[in-house]
Amino acid sequence: MDFDANYIKQCMAPGIEPAAIEELINETSGYNELALKVVTKDGRKAVVVRQPTTNAAMVQAVTSYLSAGADVRFGLLLVPARLLPELKVSVAQAIEPCTNIRIGSLVYQRAREMVSASVRNPRDLPLETVRAYVAGTYNGAPISGLTPSVPVVVAKPPPREFERREIAGSGDREPRRVAEAYASSGRETADVSPKSPRGASAPPVPPTMFEVTSAPMTIDLSRFREAR
Repeated sequence: MDFDANYIKQCMAPGIEPAAIEELINETSGYNELALKVVTKDGRKAVVVRQPTTNAAMVQAVTSYLSAGADVRFGLLLVPARLLPELKVSVAQAIEPCTNIRIGSLVYQRAREMVSASVRNPRDLPLETVRAYVAGTYNGAPISGLTPSVPVVVAKPPPREFERREIAGSGDREPRRVAEAYASSGRETADVSPKSPRGASAPPVPPTMFEVTSAPMTIDLSRFREAR
C-alpha cells in the first residue's frame, strides 16, 4: 500500500495517533487520493458527481462546486474545501496526499477538542470524533478555528511505497489503483492489471477485462497480399 503507517505518521500533525488517521482514511476515501464528495449547502443532500481521474480535473471540479455554494470535500481524508482559505492553502496544494493528510489531521484534532469538551464518557471520544469529522460539525457548530503548530503544506513529502521500491531498484511491485497512477504520473493511461508471481506449472490465468480491452492489436498484412 502506498500510504502505510510510516508515511501517515510523517505527514500528519503532531499529537495524534497514526491508527486514528488510518481509520479515518478507511472511513472517508478508502485510500483514494482523488476522492470527491459534494453535498448541498444545507448539508441535506449528497450530489452525485463524476470522480476525477487527474489532479487538474480535481482542481476544476472542486473550484466549480465551491463557486456554486456546495459543501465540497476531497482527497485522501476528504478535507473540507471551505477551510482552505483559513489555512491559506490552494486546492492544488491540498490535493497532494501528504498535505491532505496534514490538513485532515488538523481537522480531526479540532473535532476531538470540540467533542472532548462535552462528551461524558471518555470511551465515546474516538467514535464521536470520527462522527464529527465526517459530518463536518459537532452539536450544530461547524468544525473550524484550526490552530496548526507546523506548516500546513508539506514541502517535501516522504516517498510512497512504490517510490521506495523504485529507489531500491526493485522491479516487483504491487500495481497502484487507477486514480493513484493518474495522479502521480499525469498520463492518460496506466497499467493497473494485477501481476502475481506464478510457478512454471501453474495454469494460465485468464486476462482481465481491462487487459483484453487495452491489449495492442497486431494484424498480419501478408495474408491480404497473398489473396491479391
